[in-house]
Amino acid sequence: FGGSADEDDQETVILHKSGRRVIVETGIKTTQENGCSRLIAIVRDITERKKAEEALQESEEKYRMLVETVQEGFGIIDAQEKITYCNAGYAAIFEMVPQELVGKSLLEFVDEERQREALRRTAVGDNGTGSSYEITIITRSGKRKHLSASATPVTAADGYFQGAVHAISDITERKRSEERL
Repeated sequence: FGGSADEDDQETVILHKSGRRVIVETGIKTTQENGCSRLIAIVRDITERKKAEEALQESEEKYRMLVETVQEGFGIIDAQEKITYCNAGYAAIFEMVPQELVGKSLLEFVDEERQREALRRTAVGDNGTGSSYEITIITRSGKRKHLSASATPVTAADGYFQGAVHAISDITERKRSEERL
């Protein structure tokens, strides 16, 4: 056997004497002691951990599918106003696709006056309170769009402000109808 070596852990399904299937992690270690080689087998029941991982994965898939299929714009913004995630509905409002929009700052799409307003709202979010508001953006093609937005702050376990979850809707047509009336 020579020296001390660990083999890679492997997952295996075994049948318990009660008839239930058990997922185990197995590993073998060789040791040298007083000139004798020994094998140490380690078997650990990981059934509950695997069930929890599967449940988490299913839950993530459901939420991802929900977020990706809603018509509303849904995005995640960091503390510096940069978009870290957005669904197709969010990007379409800006006349872009998600891959183009992620990494850009929301401040790039508003005029100077609205930049100050956006920064003020970020400061409010930094205090842990969500907000709903209307804002006008300028899209990639130069169109002005009126949006209804809501932001819910995201904080780390230590309370540190990390950004916000954004939901936006294009209310441009509604605003134009109100102005005509």
